[in-house]
Amino acid sequence: MRNRKRAFTRAERAKVLEHADSLARTATNPRTQCKWAATADLIALMAGTGARINEARLLLWEDVDLDAGRVRIRGTKTTCSDRMNTLPQWLVDRLRHRRDVMLGWEHPDPYVFSLGFPQEHVLPNGLRKYGPNNVPPGDSNLGKWTRDVLDGAGFTWAIPHTFRRTVATLLSEAGVPVAVIADQLGHSDASMTMSVYLGRDPLGNKSDIAPFL
Repeated sequence: MRNRKRAFTRAERAKVLEHADSLARTATNPRTQCKWAATADLIALMAGTGARINEARLLLWEDVDLDAGRVRIRGTKTTCSDRMNTLPQWLVDRLRHRRDVMLGWEHPDPYVFSLGFPQEHVLPNGLRKYGPNNVPPGDSNLGKWTRDVLDGAGFTWAIPHTFRRTVATLLSEAGVPVAVIADQLGHSDASMTMSVYLGRDPLGNKSDIAPFL
């Protein structure tokens, strides 16, 4: 049964990323290896920024500044969903490696998580023609691959949005204000961030706030 209210711990998040990477490392078919590498890197982006899976899927290299360690997430749900996020260093290093690999590909690669297979068209004469650009993975395929990673890592309860909740939880635990967390996730209403993405504990210890009362 899926749990839409739970976040990963840091150790659980690391386990998911390691399993995703292991699928890419052990793949013997180049196309399969490319598929799992893209999936692993995309999951890492969700885990390090809180981006929605479709926001990550459509990310363009022109919106990634690895030198500044920033990425523009062009969300479309609200005005605030178009946002600029700072990347943790581990994610900068990972994306830089991905970029270096993709620079060796034959075709242009506008999408960060392109599989390296340019879009194919069959002409009336039966010949195959390839478009000028690579394309991002399809959302249904990507959803299945992400599901395979989560299940394979032992987290059958998790969903892609679990990474989003995890980012919110980790930032909250670090004392980051809710308004800033809302900006990170692209929420227009910070109260929604608090009520939907941050865990509540009415019976928890509140000794730290007693002096203010």
